[in-house]
Amino acid sequence: MHMNGLSISPNDLKKLRSVDAARSAAVHRDTWTVAMGAMLVCGVRPQDDATEIPTSARLLEDAMRPASGIQLHRARRVLEDWMDDHEEVQGGDVSGATLVTPMNFLLWCEDAFRGAVHEPQMLHEFLAYVTRSKEAGVQKPAPYELMSRVNELEGGVLHVGRISEPTHDFRGHLGVVLSSAYARAEGKKDRKNVFLALCELAQRQKPPAPLIGYDSSRRKVIYRDEEGKEKLYGVSDLRYRKEFRTS
Repeated sequence: MHMNGLSISPNDLKKLRSVDAARSAAVHRDTWTVAMGAMLVCGVRPQDDATEIPTSARLLEDAMRPASGIQLHRARRVLEDWMDDHEEVQGGDVSGATLVTPMNFLLWCEDAFRGAVHEPQMLHEFLAYVTRSKEAGVQKPAPYELMSRVNELEGGVLHVGRISEPTHDFRGHLGVVLSSAYARAEGKKDRKNVFLALCELAQRQKPPAPLIGYDSSRRKVIYRDEEGKEKLYGVSDLRYRKEFRTS
């Protein structure tokens, strides 16, 4: 069999179908534990209802081969980042055993890692199962359709890369970029969603001023202040904005 000029043997084709079946079966489950999700997007085959990242495991695409140490390390990083990002919202009651829907976990991964230097190995493949439903903006599985392409064809707007006029005017040195991030964010009253949109802006090839980049180790955006000095801005800084203060 030939695909795009490349010869594919029956065994290779069987393996490809097996890989697709494994991803499809996983993404159509009602829930994952967060540990399962972290392993899956990193190409690691998890045990059902796994609650932590093991010291050894098998590859998702080939159960006969062991996952690499780098894959397991990145899976732990995904798990840790998810817990850091949700502990405040869920009152600290989060762990690798926390249950999530596959769609919500994948959409969080897209916001957190898509295009980053250490993007999980199989995140792109899993996002092929996500599309926006026409029914009240609900997310649902859609095999073989990429989010961006589906939304373009349907005339919808993807929350990553959304282009629209700001719906709120923030003040201060970062006001313009915060207003832009606010306009792009899903769930505008959630400062974490707004910060994720701000991180996306900071990671562009040419970030809008005064943003100049993103510090992945500290998960903060980098900007230049009024005096031209480099400064860091994190999600915790948004809590002091009146828009996100809790009464």
